[in-house]
Amino acid sequence: MTAHSAPEQAIDTQAATWLLRQLQGLSPAQHAQLQAWLAANPAHGRALASLQAADTLLTRASPAQRDALRAGLPPLLQPVSAHTPAPQPAQARRSRQRAPLAAAACLCAVIGGTLAWQQWQQQQPLYQQTFATARGEQRNVTLPDGSQVLLDSASRLQVSLYRQHRDTTLLQGQALFSVAHDRQRPFHVLAGSNRVTVLGTRFSVRQVGRSYQVAVAEGRVRVQQYRDAAQAAADNTPLQQAILQAGQQIAGNGQQLQPPVRMQAEAVAPWRDGRLVFDNVPLADVIAEFNRYGDSGLTLQHPASGQLRLTGSFPATAPAQFAAALPAVLPLQVTAQGRGWRISPR
Repeated sequence: MTAHSAPEQAIDTQAATWLLRQLQGLSPAQHAQLQAWLAANPAHGRALASLQAADTLLTRASPAQRDALRAGLPPLLQPVSAHTPAPQPAQARRSRQRAPLAAAACLCAVIGGTLAWQQWQQQQPLYQQTFATARGEQRNVTLPDGSQVLLDSASRLQVSLYRQHRDTTLLQGQALFSVAHDRQRPFHVLAGSNRVTVLGTRFSVRQVGRSYQVAVAEGRVRVQQYRDAAQAAADNTPLQQAILQAGQQIAGNGQQLQPPVRMQAEAVAPWRDGRLVFDNVPLADVIAEFNRYGDSGLTLQHPASGQLRLTGSFPATAPAQFAAALPAVLPLQVTAQGRGWRISPR
């Protein structure tokens, strides 16, 4: 709990004094003084109302709970035990003088506990779930807030919905998000060292190894690049950030974001229709992507062949068609081997 400033502490002490006077009964003159005190500053009324609520909680507390509150008071404010020798007159006067302070401290302890409880409640998720898909599987998920997520093959997503924000973490794979509008609860997607904040409604996020991509179909999103996943989760100062509009996408490699590029909004997440689209992608990464949807049977005979770059669109679950087309676009030969294909230099 954040410590109060000196003026706030003074107001709290004044409010506690007035509450104790109310409990003891106010004379007409004291009632007029209270009204003048309340009119002098709006903060006075808020402080007194908080103490009155705390006093209500205190009266409802069990003896054990009240004992726990007393145990938290400093020695000067501890009430006198029944087994403690009767105080001398001077001690009795000091005890009476500090009684209002002790009561005020007890009330402040109740308020502190109430605020801490409220803060703890704010930090607890209302809903938490992890979703995953197997290779070759796609899954539609509707979240309690009305948002919808389409998970692609071999993907895993954690969802935590809080009272004041909505957080998801794409642990692997890719997903298409259609986010329900809620201005009071921003929607975030964490993926590696990147954080996406929804400013619109419909976008896709990809996280495979160190490869990262965000594409926007509708609305806007903010993409932020951090030093690592821990920094992204903590939402510290990002290294880079960009605002994407509908029809834009951005990619990264875990170290930096590339400049946004234009694309057709309807082309976002082509994997929804079972197609893989590559734009100047190394062949090794292309084969790895086919293997996300099943055992493709595609094997590179020489690592150097994997550095050749490929552009094209292919059915995700038809590696045979890809193998047949490959020699026409790259200087390679493909040889059938059992249920697979060997790819080697021509």
